[in-house]
Amino acid sequence: AWQGNVPLLLASAALALVHLPATALIWREAMRFMGLQTPARWAVKTYLVAQLARYLPGGFWDVAGRLYLSNDRGLPKGPVSVTILVEMALGVVTGAMIFLASLLFWDRPLPPEALYVSVAFVLAGLVVLHPAILRPVLALVARFLHRETAPLPLSYGQVLLLAAYHVLTRLVIGVSFFCFAAALTPLDWSLLPVLTGIFVAAWVMGFVVVFAPQGLGVREGVMVLLLSLYMPVAAASVIAVAFRVWLSLRDLVMAAVGTRL
Repeated sequence: AWQGNVPLLLASAALALVHLPATALIWREAMRFMGLQTPARWAVKTYLVAQLARYLPGGFWDVAGRLYLSNDRGLPKGPVSVTILVEMALGVVTGAMIFLASLLFWDRPLPPEALYVSVAFVLAGLVVLHPAILRPVLALVARFLHRETAPLPLSYGQVLLLAAYHVLTRLVIGVSFFCFAAALTPLDWSLLPVLTGIFVAAWVMGFVVVFAPQGLGVREGVMVLLLSLYMPVAAASVIAVAFRVWLSLRDLVMAAVGTRL
């Protein structure tokens, strides 16, 4: 009965609501590493308000919003831009790592070659995150986006710490997705890592396709494709679309919270 799904929906909502402020605090930690001291309240407020602009075509308006609000506070654009570019890079790399790790829990055994490729990709990701490689990559991206940037003073340990934080927030929203899906269709808890990996993979694909606001359509397509391995296509389609609406409502609520801070 539907009443039995309410606890899962509440759990999904709670985790989804926690996810955004936690991500905002990671951004604040990155700014602290860059020598920018900002109150946690301001960082959360700025992040929650600016994130609504992600729904505009182009995929960068939330970045512009954070830069504008940061500049309004007197923070230099260059270092702030670096923190956001680092956030983007860590989001993609850690997301890919989580998806590859989730493959270990799929009910279809992977051939040894796939495991070797996965391990190699994870190691490559750790190499890419080294500041000696990350600096020129970020400079290239900033030049492509026509953004003012600054040197990257972060140590490798600080980058890895930020990456670990991003892994935790990805897991939080992944569990939220599983709880939401399990509220709509019966799912065994053994599928938790699988659905977490599916959501993160869909998020990464939606993120890299910059012309789609919030990866609209791309993210849902990837979700349906992968979820259909474990449930009917109709159920997978409903879950993908409904969770998009679920997160959109979350974003509206958290933006309202941000304006009240």
